[in-house]
Amino acid sequence: MPRWIEALRAAFAAGDPQRLASEYDRLRHRPLLAPLLRLAEATYPVPEIVHLAPELDARIASHSLATASRWLLDTHFTPWRAEIPEAAAAVLSSRPAVIYGNHPSMLTPFLISAAVNRDDLRILSASYVHLFLPRYARYSLPVEIWPPRRGGWMEYLRSGVPALLQTKLLALLLGTAPVADAKERNLNSILRGADHVAGGGCLLLAPGAGSARPRAWYQGIGRIARKLAEDGAGERVFLIPYHEEHISKRRVCASLRRNRRAWVQRRFVYRRPVTVRFAEPQLLATLVPRPDDPAAITARLHAHYRELFPR
Repeated sequence: MPRWIEALRAAFAAGDPQRLASEYDRLRHRPLLAPLLRLAEATYPVPEIVHLAPELDARIASHSLATASRWLLDTHFTPWRAEIPEAAAAVLSSRPAVIYGNHPSMLTPFLISAAVNRDDLRILSASYVHLFLPRYARYSLPVEIWPPRRGGWMEYLRSGVPALLQTKLLALLLGTAPVADAKERNLNSILRGADHVAGGGCLLLAPGAGSARPRAWYQGIGRIARKLAEDGAGERVFLIPYHEEHISKRRVCASLRRNRRAWVQRRFVYRRPVTVRFAEPQLLATLVPRPDDPAAITARLHAHYRELFPR
């Protein structure tokens, strides 16, 4: 394995965003690597992301995820807005809730965090995120949702070249596929999420994972709903679907870059506000009146979601 890959992987594995940014800067000045990196950077804003991570991480540490998220949105993704019905706002302020919806880009957890502004929000997140942002780990219930050995071309088909390049770069940093006990760890995070909600907390998940196109949902949301129903929490836990709009991996790239082409894209192509729309809250007992098979619960919640957000 080339030494430059080892150095990059070591910085990533250490969960040190400043060290990762420094290592990447060194690579950009190596004669043989520089042209390849410049080619990749023409499609995906790697240097912008690795240099943004240390400041975002520091803001999470100094304030909170919600405050840091609002800074991120106000700095790079203006205009943005959250449309929250009055009943949903009342629930989101303090009641136990499961928030679920689409996940068209890496912005999702920050957009929801900024809109909800709740310190007990926990997020079912890809396990590598806290390596970019160590202070984010406090809010994260890590899951292995990205298989490096077979995820690349599927990501291209789902979300285009930026998603493919993101997958390949992560494969470079992570090195190997998740170990055999990944499913057990994922289930543990899912059950911890259900326990957090049963104890009065708030949980965010994206059952379709990261894709710009509609697809079948994973059954984690069904497992969470079944456990809450089994624990008798259905009459006090609320389900709140959301839909994220006018955002994509391509828009994230254009928003983070600071060149003329990106300025033109922001000015003329991506003019509509990044938006998250929340639906009216429903008691879990309304949609999941009794414990059931996770697949059946997931299908029922997915059908309800498509009725609310048919696009």
